[in-house]
Amino acid sequence: MEKATVLVVDSENNVLKIIEAALGTISYDLLLAQNGREGLDQLASHSVDIVLADQTLEGMSCLDFLKAVNAGYPDVVTIMLAERVDLDTTIRAINDA
Repeated sequence: MEKATVLVVDSENNVLKIIEAALGTISYDLLLAQNGREGLDQLASHSVDIVLADQTLEGMSCLDFLKAVNAGYPDVVTIMLAERVDLDTTIRAINDA
């Protein structure tokens, strides 16, 4: 069975390392990006199955990033990570992205 490719987008390097350590022990190929633009660049150059994106990205809002992923890569599963629940953003992510 082929490994799924997971793109993790988070501006905090420590979070990227933690997720990489956790998912790296499972059969996933991981791609890491520190902002939305890097994430979109990774999507343009790699086949990605799942995107994990932090709610607070630098340089581009998470909603804008997820909308761009949905528009350009509709088959990619997107998951928004959040430290604190922001109900409005969560609802907008579900409905718009």
